[in-house]
Amino acid sequence: MQTRKPVTLKLLPLLIFALSFLANAESKYEIGVGAIATSIPDYIGSDESTVFAAPFPYFWYESEKVTIDRNALQGEMWETEKFKLEISAGGSIPVKSEDNKAREGMEDLDWVGEIGPAFMWFLSGRDDDRDKIYIDIGIRGAVASDLRSINYIGYTIAPKLVYEKGLDSELFGRLDFVAKLGLPYTSAGFHDYVYGVEPRYATAERPAYEAKSGFDGIRLAAGISARKNDIWYGVFCKYYDISNASFADSPLVKESHSFVYGVAAAYIFKSHKK
Repeated sequence: MQTRKPVTLKLLPLLIFALSFLANAESKYEIGVGAIATSIPDYIGSDESTVFAAPFPYFWYESEKVTIDRNALQGEMWETEKFKLEISAGGSIPVKSEDNKAREGMEDLDWVGEIGPAFMWFLSGRDDDRDKIYIDIGIRGAVASDLRSINYIGYTIAPKLVYEKGLDSELFGRLDFVAKLGLPYTSAGFHDYVYGVEPRYATAERPAYEAKSGFDGIRLAAGISARKNDIWYGVFCKYYDISNASFADSPLVKESHSFVYGVAAAYIFKSHKK
């Protein structure tokens, strides 16, 4: 797998989205600064990746109905002891086709934003418990934008089984572990945006391809974060198996197995306690 050098801060806001599931703060809001280093493929199935290393702003906010966790936004709609319905949002970073051999000569992949409802069913514990097991089913519509125009590209349905465990250590402070198993399904339009090859971009090595809707493959993720006094730090790893995905035969898929991993640390200099 080819790896490129670190990039600048202009891509940072969506890079730290991958770490958004790690934090579990204890106050109404927290503000700080930190640093992150992560390696991520250009797109799932690409054999080229980029290493990012840069500072980032640490921000967490929670009200009765809204939570902003650095780059993740969640808005609570309805909740009972075992069920919860919320609005969630996320996204992915752009890819310049001139920097990716498989996509050379094709249009760039723009910023992608996703938003939609998420239904959570708690099999063990409740939403505000540190120890819990739950099923999370998110349905998000997606748009792509080059910051001049916005285009709807499709939707994704992402059921996940999530396990969270809280620990306390004299040495490391408050520890929070999370593991996820995901089996997403995505529309033809969304798949085609990433993995499709229009006839005008076809070559001898890259035949025309129209992606179908269907299974995205298996996704596994695990991470652990720690908080001691004003210092927060975390590590995470994500694994993607797309060998049986509906787009696995796309000429843009060069790897059936992809990894994303990273580390981050932050100093929180202002917080408002509950």
